[in-house]
Amino acid sequence: MTQGKGFGLGKMKQLAAAFQKAQQMQENAKKLQEELEQMEIPGSSADGSVVVLMTGNQEPLRVEIN
Repeated sequence: MTQGKGFGLGKMKQLAAAFQKAQQMQENAKKLQEELEQMEIPGSSADGSVVVLMTGNQEPLRVEIN
């Protein structure tokens, strides 16, 4: 008796499911990236003399110094 060590149908189904899950994760990551780009997050110094507006991707949009 020999045990099958090949890449049978069961393994193909597992591989296809893994690829599908990876593709779904990639789509979710892209959607999250787009949402972060649309976010505007303000930050300011304690006395309010410096105000910074950034995207969710940590890209500065505006800096105000008073």
